[in-house]
Amino acid sequence: MRSSQRRRRRPVTAVVAVGAALLTGGTALLISRAGAPAEAACADINVVVARGTGEPGPLGQIVGDPVFAAMQQAVPNKVLTGTAVNYPASLAAGSAGIGNTNLVNMVASAMAACPNQQFVLVGYSQGANVVDNSLGVSSAGALTGNAITATLPPAAVAQVDAVLLFGNPIRAQGKAITGANAAKTLDICANGDPVCMAGGANVAAHLSYTQNAAQAAAFAASKIAAAGTAAAANNGAAGNAAGAGNAAGAGNAAGAGNAAGAGNAAGTGAAAAGNGAAAQAGNNAANGGVG
Repeated sequence: MRSSQRRRRRPVTAVVAVGAALLTGGTALLISRAGAPAEAACADINVVVARGTGEPGPLGQIVGDPVFAAMQQAVPNKVLTGTAVNYPASLAAGSAGIGNTNLVNMVASAMAACPNQQFVLVGYSQGANVVDNSLGVSSAGALTGNAITATLPPAAVAQVDAVLLFGNPIRAQGKAITGANAAKTLDICANGDPVCMAGGANVAAHLSYTQNAAQAAAFAASKIAAAGTAAAANNGAAGNAAGAGNAAGAGNAAGAGNAAGAGNAAGTGAAAAGNGAAAQAGNNAANGGVG
């Protein structure tokens, strides 16, 4: 059974790679490579793209480029930058593992340079394996897959607003992104795509994901908006808590002042009583000591 699967899969990967390489053209984008920021100022959103096997284009002609362009339209009030994961994207063993390591390192570097920057992770075909692994879901055994080489730490995952996957090979294994990341993940598998659908036989379906760019951008925009609302709410709650603390401190200070005032009043009363006693003693002495 395994040998027949291998015979069936090899032509699929070859056709996908050749089909991607035959596409030409591209969109002028603000692009950076891992370790090389595209701009001095920090963008609001960093769209990190792992392209498919042999896919041309700055971010990937079939998915990355059109998705980035659609996101610029869907999120006009944010500054976006696009970063291509630097990896072979080839049929060579270990290709997806290299992409996995480089994606995690690139996000760490971006966070160090721009601590408030949010991320949208995009992966197509083998690139989806790269993203899967980086989020802790192994693509080992999947087409062009690899064992996990690195994972994004919780602090980095918290700054990922959305995950966009296309033709994801682990789906043919019955796997998917799980846990807290599932709610912010859009995983599209075209009908008949043999890379992500077990038993699929329509190779053209694997090259069709450009038509899903607007759908993916709208999904990402909704998640970016939700993340912004949550962040504003958290900041407001923190501000309220700080205000309450300040008010409590003022109350304590006022209470201390009142206590000091009471102490002074008590001291004055005691002094007055002492003076009165002394005066009475003097009068008693003058009258012959009669008590």
